Amino acid sequence: MSRPLGAPTLDSSSGPSAREPVVVWGAGGELPLRLVLAQGSVGLEITRPISFLGATIDSLLVTLPGVKFPFDLSRGVKEFRNYRSRLQSLRLRLDVEQLVQSLSAVTETCLGFKTKQNRVEVHQHEQGLPSVSVSCIGEDAGIAFELLLMSGRQPRLILSGCRGFGLKEPPLALSLRLLDAWTFDLTTLFDGCERQGRTLDVGNFLPWLCLEILPSLGCRLPSVDGLVIESARKDGGDLVLEFAVGAEPALASGDALRLFGLSQLVRSADDGLAAGELLEAQRLYALALEKAPGHPMILSELAALDCSKERPLSACSFLEEAKSSSPLVESSVDEEAKGAAAPVISLAERLALMSLEVDAMRRAGLASLQDIRREYSELEFERGLRALHLLSEVEELPDGSKSAPVDRAGEQTTRFHPKLEQDLVEPEPVAPELLEPELLEPELLEQRLEQAADLAPFLRKPLRWLFLEVLRRQDLQRARLYSERLLALAEQEERGLEELLFVGRAWADASCYEDARRWAVTALKRTIPGDGFEAQLGLLFAAIDEPARAMELLLSFFESSSVSEQLKEDELRLPPSIQISEEIFREAQFSLAFLELHFTQQKAQALARLRKVPSRGRWGARARTLEIKLLISEASPAAAAVSQRRLIEAVELEWIAPADAHEALSQIAADRELGALAQRAQALLSAPGKENQEEG
Repeated sequence: MSRPLGAPTLDSSSGPSAREPVVVWGAGGELPLRLVLAQGSVGLEITRPISFLGATIDSLLVTLPGVKFPFDLSRGVKEFRNYRSRLQSLRLRLDVEQLVQSLSAVTETCLGFKTKQNRVEVHQHEQGLPSVSVSCIGEDAGIAFELLLMSGRQPRLILSGCRGFGLKEPPLALSLRLLDAWTFDLTTLFDGCERQGRTLDVGNFLPWLCLEILPSLGCRLPSVDGLVIESARKDGGDLVLEFAVGAEPALASGDALRLFGLSQLVRSADDGLAAGELLEAQRLYALALEKAPGHPMILSELAALDCSKERPLSACSFLEEAKSSSPLVESSVDEEAKGAAAPVISLAERLALMSLEVDAMRRAGLASLQDIRREYSELEFERGLRALHLLSEVEELPDGSKSAPVDRAGEQTTRFHPKLEQDLVEPEPVAPELLEPELLEPELLEQRLEQAADLAPFLRKPLRWLFLEVLRRQDLQRARLYSERLLALAEQEERGLEELLFVGRAWADASCYEDARRWAVTALKRTIPGDGFEAQLGLLFAAIDEPARAMELLLSFFESSSVSEQLKEDELRLPPSIQISEEIFREAQFSLAFLELHFTQQKAQALARLRKVPSRGRWGARARTLEIKLLISEASPAAAAVSQRRLIEAVELEWIAPADAHEALSQIAADRELGALAQRAQALLSAPGKENQEEG
């Protein structure tokens, strides 16, 4: 029985197993069909595009073999809907924007990091079917891969050129999981659509497609035998596939055919990799390598597994073998001279090898890193990955860490205004250096950061570094320009308040108080009580000589119920609604106590607050130091001795670095009346530093 015209494919109110209609072809009484003459007989074709699952059917033609001349047209199209039909041709358009939306919905869960840009791009080639590039780029990590299309009765997509930056697992493992999540709707709806290793078999999706569309128009299901992809092309950024009966299938690219053979060989290993069974995957790749000795892509997967296990030298040996056995497809290498068995690889595959080699060499600390990194940057066509690698070249961090330079530059620890800082123990340095001097000359550093910002304008890290670098050089005009660009980028991500505070603290640390005040006042208008930003804004106002407003904000933060309960415990467990690190929290505790002591002379209140700061880290050291000074000034030697003992024990337990407590330890060691405490303090001062012990 046919459905009424305009009815959805499935009724969304029919029960718990119902779903929203997959096909959307419009409502109303007008039937989107017309009669045509095709293949010597009568046919039906749609009169307007039909959308489903983010794709669009631009045209669809079925022939009616059972209709013979002459025939009666008096009853119009409706008379012909119940005839047996055969699908003759179909044009399917894959909307890139819709693909990006569905990709963005699964990236963070699959990849383990928040992406700033997800991109899907169709590439047209002179020969063979188009390919699709996919990339997902975050602030500190990114991944990219290619999907190659194969023709035939059952189209396939083959994963190729998987590469990344800052990943905790092999790029192929993450790419396979991302592909599984991205195509989940397809694999659950289409019979026979499943991923096998690095190949996605689309399966019998045409019968399913006809089942979704034609019955909703009151038509019988057509036969779909003999339908193949006749052509595929890029059209305005979208991928358009033309299906036809009896046509010559479009030719797949040589890369797709070659990789299909590889995918069959390593299918079980790929599936194990996607499932997280790394040891089993390594064993299966090794077995595959015995069947295809020297195959570069199998060697690359073994190298990626070694990198993920922190065995970079072993990874480098695999990659060296892979490079020596695999000329680039665009290169002029004489394949006969290389030998008939030498596999030729594509540019994407070469980039995957080089990206792994950069990662392995960086982890191993090899001197030839710069050469391979430069060569890779010249070839990489994914702009986001190029930007991340450029930033890593600026950063030059050990053991794959990506945070130290930017964190050092962006720590912005409290530096009170000079008027308030006279009695402060160990004032923080102004504007920490962005990079170690030996890494890059300032002009070259700025050039690299500018290039990274141009390649990936959605990343905030290069803009932050540029802002801090020109501010360090006192180039205030350019610093203001970069700070405005930072804010504009943050506003797009609804992170404006965070960036206002960051920039304001940087201006304050550079002693540019008027600029800092402008950003602080703007941030104050956006701050919501109880969200954690009050503490950071209070610290900023303390730095620009507004202690009254600083105290008001800090007191408001600590008096909120969700925060006050945490002060009873050493271990900080703030609710998720308060976005603040423990470092900032302890800094805010110390700063409020300092202001209570020096601005409002509330000594008892300041002492009580200092005692709540745990004896850990630099803020614990500063709290104990100020606490000891206050108690000594109040002629409370017994209470001061308790605080001195807390400090010494924390240093002995390595909860506090001796350098952070140097002034207090020196005072204790110089007080001979303290006896054993003075001896313990002197021992800590005399002990070789940790760095000296490691060198020894």
